[in-house]
Amino acid sequence: ETHVETCLKKIYNIDPDDPPPVLSKYDDKVYWEWQIYSNATDGGLPRGQTQKYSTYPSSRAQQRKREKERKRQRQELQRIKEAQENNAGASDDTTHSSHYLRLRGKHKKRNNNDEDDADASMDDFADDIASSGQRGKRPYNFRQPQTEEPKEPKKVLIAQYTGFGSYAKLLDAVAPVNKAYAQFWGYDYVSLQGTSLLWHGLDNADPSATTAKETVRKDEGDVDANDCYFAPGPRATFDKVALLEAALARNTSYDYLLILDTDAMIVDFDVDIADLMPSDKALMAQRVWQWDVPHTWDINAGITLWNLHHPTTQTIFNQWNEYSSTELTNVLVNNDDQYFLQTILLDLGEAERKLAVASARHEFFYSKATIIKHFKRETRSWSNTGLDDRMQRIDEAIEDICLTWPESCPKNMTDTVLYSERPPLQ
Repeated sequence: ETHVETCLKKIYNIDPDDPPPVLSKYDDKVYWEWQIYSNATDGGLPRGQTQKYSTYPSSRAQQRKREKERKRQRQELQRIKEAQENNAGASDDTTHSSHYLRLRGKHKKRNNNDEDDADASMDDFADDIASSGQRGKRPYNFRQPQTEEPKEPKKVLIAQYTGFGSYAKLLDAVAPVNKAYAQFWGYDYVSLQGTSLLWHGLDNADPSATTAKETVRKDEGDVDANDCYFAPGPRATFDKVALLEAALARNTSYDYLLILDTDAMIVDFDVDIADLMPSDKALMAQRVWQWDVPHTWDINAGITLWNLHHPTTQTIFNQWNEYSSTELTNVLVNNDDQYFLQTILLDLGEAERKLAVASARHEFFYSKATIIKHFKRETRSWSNTGLDDRMQRIDEAIEDICLTWPESCPKNMTDTVLYSERPPLQ
């Protein structure tokens, strides 16, 4: 931090406590790409008539396993029902209680053997108990199947961003998938490439100028201008703020905004992303700690779903934009947009967070997610990104998508862009 502040003062003549204004987000410094599918015919289930979302498996293998297990459970429940009808003298309560304990023990045993499928197992257990209620008695109904009335379809904008160079290869791979999903549901897609967070006097200056180096070495002797170049590329992570600003300016055209990191990809085309968003919340994101409270401030900013008509969304944007634009030293040292977002949510207070924030536990859970996978790097390094391993996992997920939804296979998309081949804008 001290080094950054010294560079700003001695090389750029910038006061860290009074940073210069940022350059415009909408000039020739970034590429904007819009794909409009909202007028196309929906390729998925009829919108407004889909089933209410509950839980989806994270892989086709788990789905087959679960279907097999449910078939066995239906057969077992049928045998129990026949036994109850034949055993008229037995107490209904005793029969039902014994059945409850038998199911509880079965699922508890299965949980111990397979922790990864623990939650799915308990969901099945709740479904078993709900379906075993006897006529004339109120069943143990944890999860009553819900039938929703047709509702007005929501308009969603799916947004992604990237910088330039090798990291943009991730967007080369995942963007066709996310565009295919947008086309499938009749949503729109936008990408932003480049760095939108640029400062006057910092990003349009040349810190390696001879006069600057000579002056510093002669007068101070402790700072080399060659060590004071702050590459704007990693700051592309703050493009989320610019994307949210662009969507809020178009909130008459869109209801929700889904912002995805460069390495995030939608993997379940059967789920309408709009059904995941509680209509009374401003923000939905993945909990960093999977067992945290639903309204936690500790969220992953790599996948965020925003309600563009909720007043708290505008409030969060205003503070997020202010922090990003004015906390110059923090941005250059940490390059962490998530820190600012978490700080804003923490400052909201628990009462307001309960009204504004919803967090997912499985849906966006990184590479194990059921709906949107996040193939994030294992370290915070921007040089050691593990690109090859992540690309391999992305390719495997794409193959699975093409097997499950062949008509919407992203390999058939024609309106794609090779982001890694675009030259940086000066």
